[in-house]
Amino acid sequence: MSEAGIESENPNIKPEFDGGSFTITHLSTSPEGFEFKTSQSIRRRQKSSQNLLNDNQRSRLQSAMKREMKFQGVEGLRDAKDALERARANESTSEIARLQLEYDETRRKYIKGMAGKVGIRNIRQEGNTLIADVKLVSFPVYNEFANPNNTPELLDLSSNAATAMIVRSSDGRIIIQHRAVERQRLDREGLTRGNASYTDIPGASAAGMIDAIINAENSTKGTPDAIDTNTLRANILKETGEELGLEDNDLKKIRIVGLAKDNVKIHDEILLLADSGLTASEIRERSRTSNRNKNLGDADFEEKFVDIDGTPQAIEKLLTDVHCPFPPTHAAVLIAAGYSLILEAQGLEAANIWKIQLEKDVQENYRKMNEIVSSYYIKYQEIFNQVPERYWGKNVPARNTDGYAPAYTPEEQGLPSFEDEMVRVGLIPETRRLINTAYLFDVDGVLTDPAEKQVTESALYERIIEKLQNGEVVGLNTGRSTAWMIERIIEPLQAMINDKSLLVNFVAIGEKGGTWITFDSEGSVHHGRVNSLSVPIEFHYKVKNLIEDKYSDCMFFDDTKETMVSIEMKDGYDLVEFHRRQKELRVDLAKILTESGLENKYKIDPTTIATDIESPNVGKALGANRFLEFLDDQDIKPKHFVAFGDSRSDFEMADELERKNKPITFVYAGDKASLGILKKDYPIEYLEGYSQGTLAYLSR
Repeated sequence: MSEAGIESENPNIKPEFDGGSFTITHLSTSPEGFEFKTSQSIRRRQKSSQNLLNDNQRSRLQSAMKREMKFQGVEGLRDAKDALERARANESTSEIARLQLEYDETRRKYIKGMAGKVGIRNIRQEGNTLIADVKLVSFPVYNEFANPNNTPELLDLSSNAATAMIVRSSDGRIIIQHRAVERQRLDREGLTRGNASYTDIPGASAAGMIDAIINAENSTKGTPDAIDTNTLRANILKETGEELGLEDNDLKKIRIVGLAKDNVKIHDEILLLADSGLTASEIRERSRTSNRNKNLGDADFEEKFVDIDGTPQAIEKLLTDVHCPFPPTHAAVLIAAGYSLILEAQGLEAANIWKIQLEKDVQENYRKMNEIVSSYYIKYQEIFNQVPERYWGKNVPARNTDGYAPAYTPEEQGLPSFEDEMVRVGLIPETRRLINTAYLFDVDGVLTDPAEKQVTESALYERIIEKLQNGEVVGLNTGRSTAWMIERIIEPLQAMINDKSLLVNFVAIGEKGGTWITFDSEGSVHHGRVNSLSVPIEFHYKVKNLIEDKYSDCMFFDDTKETMVSIEMKDGYDLVEFHRRQKELRVDLAKILTESGLENKYKIDPTTIATDIESPNVGKALGANRFLEFLDDQDIKPKHFVAFGDSRSDFEMADELERKNKPITFVYAGDKASLGILKKDYPIEYLEGYSQGTLAYLSR
């Protein structure tokens, strides 16, 4: 085989298991698992490989290598060293000690980053031993090029290796980690980092890429140290400690049960199985305080840590009945674990029979999931215009109209959530609090009188309080600021509530999904905001000056907005004249956006009595998603949703909830004649009278 080749096995030999998005190339037929050893170490960039790259590929590789230097933190190391040397030159004793610590920590991180990752090549099996060459692969190069559409030369430079393990507890449970929960939290806080693929789906007990140790000897300089069975065990033990909080002596009989290839994000995965002397409950307690989980809230941790029966039958149900995909090689490690368990208990023949039938059933389940996704895109073509928050301001990956794509969550593609599916097939019990109904209200016109800009039907407060007393959830979804809602709606509501703990089931979402407020059990307010949506503060000042200089007779600048800019009509001003002046304002605002270089990042949205400058990602659909996040955080599952609105744009709430497979009824309280032709698949109730119509519905 040539040095540039990436094939890990003879392509003419049928793999042990073909899962489509993954293949299991080797399965151990020994209860003790495989041994692993290195044949030779290969330098990262062989001359023959480089010469086979075209100019475009070489340019992309150079860019990735520059990102590698940034990834390793070489600039930060230089800055830390310069700061330390300046302190020494100035004989600043107090600063020297602090900067020395900072430099040492930065250097430690740099050295770790320099190590890179290990790739394995030319894999072969001799008896019960897997033998491979090892090669240094940097993470940025892997992230850039390890895709199936790239050439063998680029894949040879970028494909790395990882370990994934299933842990079986002493009481016969296996641990599954919902591995994207931490990323979900970062998404909500606008701090998303790293690879966004395989988001919102579960995976192995523990997993991680294999870190490289680089040789410094002249004859082998630039090559990674050899890896063997003990190296792989040490690598997965490190990950198990980080993710589950387990120590080395908590695990026994760690064995290599297989080897798989991910055909989506090209890499090899060494599959392991371990037994623990701890029960599942004890592992859960350890995991709660692990480095990866200690900063998670209770609800996020409960979502992340899942344990099921440690039987081949449960694994089979997980991979064939649950319509929510696993990362490819994490499905592979479950299969290899099930195969090994049958091998130990019933022998090789029974294990092979199970494997053959499971392969057919897994392929059929993926076919069903792809069919669900394809049908979803046919039904909801407008979904192509929606960009998930984690991709705002970044390159948006293409959706796959023919089936599941790992860059999008299952629910973003019409598939059910992992938790819903696990409950449906009986692998985990329903732990969420079930309620009958969740209510989501637009504000202006639906709850407040447009002219008075406040709730004039006091009985509306009484009906809302009744819903909260019944344990149901109430949400507001508006373009108004949270400060406006507190003054005009929430403070009057609080004044009528004796038991402030009822407000834990109340959420007010403002600025079209950009801000929100929630309450704790004592009635204290907690604010949230998506910083990535915020219009730059310099633009705020420019618009405010414009309004004061040119439009102060008819408009005012809304100082309460946090993520958007709003200019509103002054009370009592003539509406027809306002609309004439509003057209002038739009021209002036467009000019400021262009001069600020923001014309492609924000949009101007005129309404009946206001003009907003906002991110194109905000809207009633984003507010509806924020409402769903609130329910998830509270661990609440409504049997039904009711959304209220008085304009066409308010239907976006119900549209989004329907796309997320939520049972929804929309109550329209506005002027039906102004809607025109409207065709929806969910039930719509028409109750004219605006806030009076809302009250009539809630009083039933």
